[in-house]
Amino acid sequence: MGVELLPCPTRELWRAGWRIDLTVVLAVLFFGLMATMSASAALADDDSDYFVFLPLVERSLPPGIHGRVTCWGEPAPGITVTLWHIGSKGGYVPFGHTQTQADGGYHFTALPELSDPYVAYHNGEYGNVDNPAYLACWFGPALKYTPGEIADGGDFDIADVRKLTPVAGATTTFPVTFTWEPRPATPQDDYWFEVYYQGDTYRMPWFYTSNLGYVGSYTWASPCCDFEYGQEYAWNVRIFWPDGSFGSSYAGRPVIFSP
Repeated sequence: MGVELLPCPTRELWRAGWRIDLTVVLAVLFFGLMATMSASAALADDDSDYFVFLPLVERSLPPGIHGRVTCWGEPAPGITVTLWHIGSKGGYVPFGHTQTQADGGYHFTALPELSDPYVAYHNGEYGNVDNPAYLACWFGPALKYTPGEIADGGDFDIADVRKLTPVAGATTTFPVTFTWEPRPATPQDDYWFEVYYQGDTYRMPWFYTSNLGYVGSYTWASPCCDFEYGQEYAWNVRIFWPDGSFGSSYAGRPVIFSP
């Protein structure tokens, strides 16, 4: 698919896309070497230890879409991420896949012009093992990419949101307070609470809230609409970030409501 893996540079170079002229680098190394030789000659009779520091040269990123994946704030290597775009027949289709490197970095390079691409993670799909410690999915921000550019595909954290109460399979009455553990490494999380029918394959929310912020609970005061007592529902948490990216917790927790 025209996707290749490259060694991951420092985080600062991801954002800036610096270009370092080879002539400047060689000049710096040359004068540094000359200064070292002069210092060595002057101190030939000195038994003291001396250290010479030469500049560390990093090469910049090639054109493409780059970002980083973490888990609980730490690098997440070996995670498959997928680059999606709008296909020729309309609708989003996967363009290619790549795996994160040791520092969690991912790189899509040698890309053609793509229509509204974005980077996504899918738990249990596209080579990823099904891991309940990770989010069910994450969708990066929508991008405008032109060949030859260096684009930020988005950084994200795949650690799941730990649900606390009610416990799985509990029967509860209204009002009921649902609690979870806010992810400590990502205080930018904006949590949304949702309830859906347990047997719904697509997990379409039957009831949901929005923009709760970085909190760890929500109290549902009373049922609404065509709510059914005794029916098994599932409650879950979704996450939204200021850059437009979002994800969903691993799996809804079953709960039954009684009058």
